[in-house]
Amino acid sequence: MLWNGSYFSNNYKLGLSFQYPLLLRQERSKLQLNQLKRREAEYGLQQDTRDVQTAVRSIANEWEALHGQLRVQEQVVRNAQTLRNGEQIRFENGESSVFLINAREASLVSAQVKLAELQAKYAQTQATLRWAAGGSIE
Repeated sequence: MLWNGSYFSNNYKLGLSFQYPLLLRQERSKLQLNQLKRREAEYGLQQDTRDVQTAVRSIANEWEALHGQLRVQEQVVRNAQTLRNGEQIRFENGESSVFLINAREASLVSAQVKLAELQAKYAQTQATLRWAAGGSIE
């Protein structure tokens, strides 16, 4: 394009247009929206962290409770074995019957079955705790 006088003499317009929003409402709303999304992501991360911590604590508490139950059940099995052995001695001395020995034997077997169930549940809870804690529990 040539800048000569004939161009301006024919009443042609030459110009430039520039617009800039004074209040920047749209950009401010985008900024606020991004800040809210970032905050929402942070809160989601905090919630997930708390959920994992709560799950680990819950499983650890269950594991400790099972540990105590296991010790008590082991004592129950030992006591049932002692009673069964005592009943056997009484039978050999003629003071008992086969029925009483069978009753003691049944209670001993029942206690041993319960002990085995508790041991299995204890091992399962221990494995669950290791998994929930990321494998850091021995």
